[in-house]
Amino acid sequence: MPTVQVTTSTKLNIDVKKSLATELSASIAKILSKPEAYVQVVVSDDAVIAFGGHIDLLSAFVRVYSIGDISSASCKQLSADFADIFRKAGVDPAKLYINFCPLSGTNWGCNGTTFG
Repeated sequence: MPTVQVTTSTKLNIDVKKSLATELSASIAKILSKPEAYVQVVVSDDAVIAFGGHIDLLSAFVRVYSIGDISSASCKQLSADFADIFRKAGVDPAKLYINFCPLSGTNWGCNGTTFG
């Protein structure tokens, strides 16, 4: 159900990408109280991202999709966790934007049907 979509502005080492994926998966499952078996994390790197009008900065954009409301407390906790996770990957948390996207189950398909 929850999906975390990551786009970074630089090419990342495969081990860094794997670490990002697994750490983000565990974080979102814990904070949103969702089974990690349903969590998906997609890490895309080496994108052209202008941040503050500059393209030479290491930055990242993250979208968090989940069925149901994502409380403001959960958004703050995820922001803090993600900042720590991305800091370890070399991304300054000030150059990390996160967009939280709650969806209804009817807008989420899997296995030939939807969750609503």
